[in-house]
Amino acid sequence: MKKQFFRKTIALSIILCSAYLLANAQAPSIKWQKTIGGSGADANNFGKITVLSDGSYMMVGSTFSSDGTFSFNNGNENAFVIKFNQNGHVLWAKTYGGSDADILNGVVENNDGTFTIAGYTYSNDGDVSGNHGDRDAWVIKISSKGKLLSSHCYGGSGDDVATDMIKTPGNTYTFAGWSFSNDGDVSGNHGGQDAWVVKINQNGNIIWSKTYGGSGDEGLSGLTQTASSKILIAGFGNSSDGDLNGYHGGDADAFALSLNQNGNIIWSKCYGGSGTDYSAFGIGVAKDGSLLIPGTSNSTDGDVTGNHGEFDSWVTKINNSNGNVTWSKCFGTAISEAGYGIMTMPDGDLVLLGISGPTDDVFGDNLSDALAIRMTSSGNQIWSKTFGGSNFDETEDGVPTNDGGMLLLCHTYSNDGDVTNQHGDIDLWLVKLDDKGNSHNHREANQAMNNSNENSSFTLYPNPISNSATISFSLLHSQRVSLEIFDLNGRLIKTLADNVFDEGEHSIEWNSEDIKSGIYFLQMQVGDFMKTEKLIVTK
Repeated sequence: MKKQFFRKTIALSIILCSAYLLANAQAPSIKWQKTIGGSGADANNFGKITVLSDGSYMMVGSTFSSDGTFSFNNGNENAFVIKFNQNGHVLWAKTYGGSDADILNGVVENNDGTFTIAGYTYSNDGDVSGNHGDRDAWVIKISSKGKLLSSHCYGGSGDDVATDMIKTPGNTYTFAGWSFSNDGDVSGNHGGQDAWVVKINQNGNIIWSKTYGGSGDEGLSGLTQTASSKILIAGFGNSSDGDLNGYHGGDADAFALSLNQNGNIIWSKCYGGSGTDYSAFGIGVAKDGSLLIPGTSNSTDGDVTGNHGEFDSWVTKINNSNGNVTWSKCFGTAISEAGYGIMTMPDGDLVLLGISGPTDDVFGDNLSDALAIRMTSSGNQIWSKTFGGSNFDETEDGVPTNDGGMLLLCHTYSNDGDVTNQHGDIDLWLVKLDDKGNSHNHREANQAMNNSNENSSFTLYPNPISNSATISFSLLHSQRVSLEIFDLNGRLIKTLADNVFDEGEHSIEWNSEDIKSGIYFLQMQVGDFMKTEKLIVTK
């Protein structure tokens, strides 16, 4: 699956604990959280949550479970649709598909209370018929209670995927994804994997089907529609020819295209630098109508500035009339983060959602936290928060709530820290954030507990600091200890210790007289154990 490839590509460079994310202001506390799923793997593969007209919510994805939230599975990975209320209570949950893998991604609520939903399928039985070969894009229509009303496959003999869908004028729908085919419903392949956009009528008949790209590989992350009914699509690719303009080199660039309602290109732009720059699967729209492309980048040139080291979560705001960059910002630490989605708050603030932490395999690492970063409409960070447990946690999408907070769609393998009642394997995880509270990182606490045979205490006093502070720690046996001070940009300011200490209690005095006022981070490492403490220097 392309998304897994994207994550694993990013993950290869994430090698240390992302423990000292900047929090310029107080981050929100968790008001409530709830896991949804069964004993199998439950995932929302392209991370979207939809607010419905009656104030409830809908999410779609895929599940291997036939218990817990789900009562039926056709025999493999079935698509699901879940409707739930503002407190996370499931109103109904349905599964759809055949004997192979079936996944749903993009939801459109129709005026008559029905829903049209796009995704992809390997099946050709059960609820699915007409598969052209390999994966096909798949569009279903269901009633307000989840009854299947219609099912259509789209594609050719190659691999064809739909990642998102919107309602377009004239009772039509437009879905976007990618395709390797050059037959069946797909024509004009430029080479390899192309971005692919299809418009259908309310009966599921194709109005037009078009591919976009060059001689390399392209995939579409998502699409939206402007007030003037232009279709904006965003994706990632590595072509320097064909329909893409301004490729910067490296492994991949993010890109955006503006299309008219007939699928013809109005403008095309690439974004990134000479490194690897990916768009995520959750594009957004700012309050002023600008396109927001979240993603991940390790570039330090081109459109990308302010990289903190390794991969950063990355947001680009784009003028939808010409594709020009309004601003492009990196958020992260000296280690690595990834941006998966973005939402716009009622006051115009933006919230970037993603993951923070090291991994060799993104689905299964025990040091990754879910990540949310709030920023102004100009891209200036307001606060940053990580949350989760001692296993893998990520945030993919979210929506504002009426009380000024937000509801986040996450995934989790954890059953501790912020997570309770996990059903087994990977669960869907709903997190309701309030608009006030304190930030904390449960990964650090759980890692410290897991390494308690090496360290039983680590304290810093006083904090805030005016002239000096004492760092105290305890060792159960002789160990090499590293104590380092970093500034907000991840630059090493001072090494307080990097040598072997004997078993027992120890304390080190740090004189801060030559340090400017501000926020710093004290990082301690003992073997595999790492902990970071934020410290404030006042003069």
